Amino acid sequence: HIELMREIARRFNERFGELLVVPELLIPEVGARIMDLQEPERKMSTSNASEAGTVYALDAATGCVRWQFKADAGVRSTVVVWRLGGSGPARYAAYFGDLRATVYAVDLATGDKIWSLRVDDHAVARITGGTALFEGRLYVPVSSIEEVPGSRPDYPCCTFRGSVVALDGTTGAQVWKTFTIPEAPAI
Repeated sequence: HIELMREIARRFNERFGELLVVPELLIPEVGARIMDLQEPERKMSTSNASEAGTVYALDAATGCVRWQFKADAGVRSTVVVWRLGGSGPARYAAYFGDLRATVYAVDLATGDKIWSLRVDDHAVARITGGTALFEGRLYVPVSSIEEVPGSRPDYPCCTFRGSVVALDGTTGAQVWKTFTIPEAPAI
């Protein structure tokens, strides 16, 4: 993100004069990379799936693991945090999806599962895109990896339709679902 800010400041200054300070990039020799929690010899990457399906919450001050949650499949989606509704003390949930198209709501303080829901039953459906929250609704993009089995001559391609699902952020109940391809493909 620092490189993006540097580029924005440079371009702005080229166009409007030297008004913004271009952030200086400081990379210490020790700790210059954040290492993967499952494979400590590798650099952590948001493009690498947690094939084990483990989501970690780290203490911001110490970097120590506060809790971990094991999903039913690998996790590649972003984690979104939202305050749950209701009276009483504030309670927050972390939302994410897995490689079997299951969405999870996990208590942010404890890592305990609040709810989970498989939002598509297609064999190769998955959630890899970022979910979004607005006014208590969780919007989930559902994709697939149908191009892989679709390359086999015996696979009845192509049946996946793609969708966006809206869920109630507190209960996980499906509010609506819309498909990229409105009609189910005939096989």
